[in-house]
Amino acid sequence: MASQAGRRGEPLVAVYCASKAAVISLTQSAGLNLY
Repeated sequence: MASQAGRRGEPLVAVYCASKAAVISLTQSAGLNLY
């Protein structure tokens, strides 16, 4: 559910990019816990 903005920074939307990066990290961590 995250966009590419979570994987690379974009000017003027740092908070948006940070929230998308958090979604990516959370889903990766949850996947590791289930594996």
